Amino acid sequence: MSNPNTQPSNNTTEIGYTAPPTVARYMASKARMRLIKGPQGSGKSSGSVMMFLKEMQEQEPDWDGKRRTRYLVVRNTMPQLRLTTIKTFLDWIPDGTLGDWRETEKTYRFRFNDVESEVIFLALDTAEDVAKLLSLEATSTYFNEFREIASEIYEGMTRRVGRYPSKKGGPGPTTYGIWADTNP
Repeated sequence: MSNPNTQPSNNTTEIGYTAPPTVARYMASKARMRLIKGPQGSGKSSGSVMMFLKEMQEQEPDWDGKRRTRYLVVRNTMPQLRLTTIKTFLDWIPDGTLGDWRETEKTYRFRFNDVESEVIFLALDTAEDVAKLLSLEATSTYFNEFREIASEIYEGMTRRVGRYPSKKGGPGPTTYGIWADTNP
């Protein structure tokens, strides 16, 4: 995706991102569940962040011409989210570039071209945290460090994706699923 005004690809020149070959294949996959595993520094997290821009531009527009999506980003604890996942996200997509970061909500709201999207960061660590997902409607979810995620959380999340945007205003979610990265 060379620029938010163009069709998505795996090359971001405006943001300065070019996906390594394995990450490019991961990003190009249309599977409802995508997982990439590799060593530290292999570009997994960066590619996962770029996946948001790719997915939100591939969503079919609602009847009013807006491409609406809602994403969840999951890591075990809020300190892990703050120290790693959010820092990586904001390093690639700084506050004010394509939208705005809302610290108290742990949400980035995208507004560019015909895209209106939000990325919500959640700490989910135990099976009891599945209750936090009740009634939550999302387009897709990104699990950072998937090997640390309880299977109950993953199972609960499978029932929360593909539920936004509503079909009352357009086609509903046309590209959705779960993507994840992890170290070996």
